[in-house]
Amino acid sequence: MKIFFIVGALFFLFIHPSKAGSSVETDCESAVTRMFANLLKELTPEEAERLKAMEASIKPGVIKECMSGKYKVDCLKTANNVADLQTCKK
Repeated sequence: MKIFFIVGALFFLFIHPSKAGSSVETDCESAVTRMFANLLKELTPEEAERLKAMEASIKPGVIKECMSGKYKVDCLKTANNVADLQTCKK
């Protein structure tokens, strides 16, 4: 059940195109990678497997949204659940 909330939140939170440079892109890629790792730790093994399977399709959109400047990069790095992700919006 958590997986559906996480995926839903990611889709709703991260849907805009990017406008940024390579330094911001690198920071966002790192933050989003760490965010997914943190989220996976909080899920059951079954939910984690489902998120891993969808990560490749979700991750680029999350990175683009991060690069658009709508979210705090440091906050994304520490997000452990959907509630944390919602507080990352600027």
